[in-house]
Amino acid sequence: MRSDLPFSIRGLAVLLAVALAGAAVAQPTPRFHRPKFEPGETSKPREKGEKLPEVMRGAKIEEKLEVSIPRDLVFRNASDERVRLGRYFDQDRPVILNFGYFTCPMLCGLVRRSLTGALSEIDLAAGEEYEVLSISIDPEDGPEKARAKKRATLERMGESGDADGWHFLTSDDEKAIERLTAAVGWGYNYNEKRGEYAHSAAFVIATPSGKVSRYIYGLEYSPDTLRLSLVEASEGAVGSAWDKVVIYCCRYDPEAGGYSVIAMNVMRVAGGVTVLALAGGIGIALAIEFTRRRRARRRQAA
Repeated sequence: MRSDLPFSIRGLAVLLAVALAGAAVAQPTPRFHRPKFEPGETSKPREKGEKLPEVMRGAKIEEKLEVSIPRDLVFRNASDERVRLGRYFDQDRPVILNFGYFTCPMLCGLVRRSLTGALSEIDLAAGEEYEVLSISIDPEDGPEKARAKKRATLERMGESGDADGWHFLTSDDEKAIERLTAAVGWGYNYNEKRGEYAHSAAFVIATPSGKVSRYIYGLEYSPDTLRLSLVEASEGAVGSAWDKVVIYCCRYDPEAGGYSVIAMNVMRVAGGVTVLALAGGIGIALAIEFTRRRRARRRQAA
């Protein structure tokens, strides 16, 4: 470096070199979110060898990331129209698959209320930046029950609810239901004694092209985790530039059920921003010094 440069410029250059070196340093950072699970809840993936209660046999989640959802299956919507699943994957936005049944006495309603609460807190709009499919696993559910659940759900969401973005689907074809749930690994079991379905508290997020992207577990959902999951699943179709920076700096942690910061990527971004800022500062300082010297030469010439 030239020794006749002003001290301020030499100092900025030194800081620039330090920033470049610091970009490769990583420190551990905390996770964004850890969901809460109730005692004895079977929604979280269990450790190998851990036994499930008898009623929950066959009702566990088997994660099948990147698996394609069968788009040819036909269901009925709340208006009693026959619709192909592929219809919801022909648009450039991610899709939330919320399984359950419309006469469920407890768990389905809790999951749906939690989901509506989290969606109400993010600035992405249903029908514009994502779709929600609430799909009944009970072949006895029909469009009338779907309409009632849709009306109640949209009322809970208030102004953030979009009738064109949240779809309630039913089918009297048990094989179609089984094919869809088996494809995404969402297990359930019918309890004949109680006349109820046993299932887990979880929903699936799929990409616009119809591939499984993420499983979200539990009864309490972080709006930040949900938003990032939608942005990541969207394949770049939704979200701001800042969202994409956050996705680059984070990785989904299935054990925690949320996003963990990747320290190395954070340092790279921070280092890049620092480099740009310092480079800009050096440029400004050089321009000021050049102008000062030019004026001094003019004065000497005069």
